[in-house]
Parts: sequence; C-alpha cells; structure tokens
Amino acid sequence: MSKVLNDSKLPFPKQIKLNEVNISKYYEYANRGCKELKFKIKELDKEVIIDYYLMTDHYTRHGRINELGESIELENYEGQFGLPIYENEENTKKEHKRISDHNEKVYKVLKAKGFES
Repeated sequence: MSKVLNDSKLPFPKQIKLNEVNISKYYEYANRGCKELKFKIKELDKEVIIDYYLMTDHYTRHGRINELGESIELENYEGQFGLPIYENEENTKKEHKRISDHNEKVYKVLKAKGFES
C-alpha cells in the first residue's frame, strides 16, 4: 500500500494526517477531471471512515468511504449542471430558491468539515 501511495504519479500528500483535512491537487492536463481532492480520515461510531470533497473543473462531489470500501454520497450542491426552467415562471423561481437554500446548507456542512473556506 505505501508503495502505491508514494508513487510520484499520484497526487497524495507525502504525509497523511488523521482527523485533519488533507489536500491533494492535480493539474496534469490529461487528468483534468480531478483538480483538487480534500479528505479527512477519522473515526465515526467506532468505524474508520474517509470523508472527501472532490472539486473538478466542472463539478464537486462530497462523499464518504466506509471500512468496507463502500462509497456513500453525502450532501452535495444542486444545480451544478444548470438550473431547471419551467413554463410557469413562479415554479421556476420557487425551484431556484429551493436549490439556493439547499446549497447554502451544503456549504455550511462543508465549511464545518474544513472542505470549504
């Protein structure tokens, strides 16, 4: 495992800290899909987990990997690929407000974890 983590082609930090945000940045053009990864390894309910926040050129993703290696989706921003528009303008406004309110809550969760500034 350490050989893989220390491979100079992979963007892992040289030292990974527990219970702290670790940051991995990767700018190679051929791999534009992963620009920055923030992750925290910690214990939650007697289980070691990895919470992560992936930021690319096009979207973000917030998730968790549990001890079994299962990926669990956590709170994520909505509207990253565009906002819906309905024939009824009032419905469009309500949906945009709902998405904005949701994204504000997600931002607060990510900030509390140290993934957003």
